Amino acid sequence: LRLPENVFEILCGMPPGTMQELRPFCDVQDKVVAHGHLTSSQPTLLFVLRGGVTTFDMVEGEDVVLHKAQGLLSQVKGFSGRGGKRLRKRYPAGNIVGVMRFVLSPHDQQVDHRIDYMEASGRIPGNVEVWRLTRTQWEALPQHLQKAVNEACMLFMANNWQHDLMVG
Repeated sequence: LRLPENVFEILCGMPPGTMQELRPFCDVQDKVVAHGHLTSSQPTLLFVLRGGVTTFDMVEGEDVVLHKAQGLLSQVKGFSGRGGKRLRKRYPAGNIVGVMRFVLSPHDQQVDHRIDYMEASGRIPGNVEVWRLTRTQWEALPQHLQKAVNEACMLFMANNWQHDLMVG
């Protein structure tokens, strides 16, 4: 089922009518099949209105066994047998995906510069609908829409952090 835009706005703390105003600035993809590739070369927000999006860490070559983290070597579990992909999170409809990279990249404050791999989730039946908003498209938004998107992203990050604290 598709999440109505007004419900998405409520979940993301957006003023009524925000999604309707935002739509012309977004690339709306409403028929993405399971495991369809959603990663972009530039920072992009994905507003998930139907189905879900899965994010993965991608590890290749020697990094499959050893992962460098701030000069320390530590064993990485969960990569073998999955083509170098390790599940990070699944985001169902009502979420905004890609927020961290979208916010940090323009300020050159992203610690890990690898691109997160994102794809349409195969765990939720049916096609996925996402609205893609690139950094360039965001810069073209009127000021009040930029503010609404910023506040929705802040709420998303706070809820995401809170969820991580609760589940350990």
